[in-house]
Amino acid sequence: MVTKELVQHIKDTYERNFDLLNEWNDKLLEKEYSFDGWARLMKERSQVIRNIYAENESLLQQLWDVFADELNEESAEIFYELLRMLYLDAYDDFYVMKKLGSRLIEYYEAKKDAEKLIFLYHLMGFEYTEFYGRMIREAMPREGTAYFAKITEHEQEYSTILDPSVRKHFFNAYRNMIIQFTQIYQPQGDKVFELYEKIHSLWNRQDVQALDGENEQIKMGMEQLEQEFLNVEDVIDTCSSENKTSW
Repeated sequence: MVTKELVQHIKDTYERNFDLLNEWNDKLLEKEYSFDGWARLMKERSQVIRNIYAENESLLQQLWDVFADELNEESAEIFYELLRMLYLDAYDDFYVMKKLGSRLIEYYEAKKDAEKLIFLYHLMGFEYTEFYGRMIREAMPREGTAYFAKITEHEQEYSTILDPSVRKHFFNAYRNMIIQFTQIYQPQGDKVFELYEKIHSLWNRQDVQALDGENEQIKMGMEQLEQEFLNVEDVIDTCSSENKTSW
């Protein structure tokens, strides 16, 4: 059975190990070492890393053991908060986030909880894009884009979302898809133009302006969109004649 205390212990230990691993990696760059000094450092680092990986493996097994139980409102909330804090504190790991996120999405889709789903879709879109973008950018799967697109399917529920930090993901979703269709996939000008029109249509809605018209993060994102993505010649060249004129 999952408890807040168990999950907090797993989170705290996992984050401590994450920081410790980064500290040892940073030591490699701190100064120039003699051959013997380098050898000693690498030996010490190797032992620390083995210990970290062994402890993390044990922690994750504890997590997966309780995660295997059937989810209910309380346990889903505990895992959701774990996932949210790992993401916000930048301790996210693709494998962990994907496994937790995928199952929580199934649970909250069944519950029709738009607020939690929007955050989870954003998280999964981000994780897929970051993970594959670092490794095989030119062959990145479309899962990340699909998750961002799922966010936009909930636009009619915008005013029911209480947390402004969640509402901003509607705009992040459009901006991320525009980036993907201009910089990652083969440029698709008509798709970019369609997304550009949709994000402005959302922004100009009366209920959106009433809630977030003065939201500085969203306003800054809209300004950056204008500056960064509307003068990309190779994207414009892929547009239909009608959209080229409108652009």
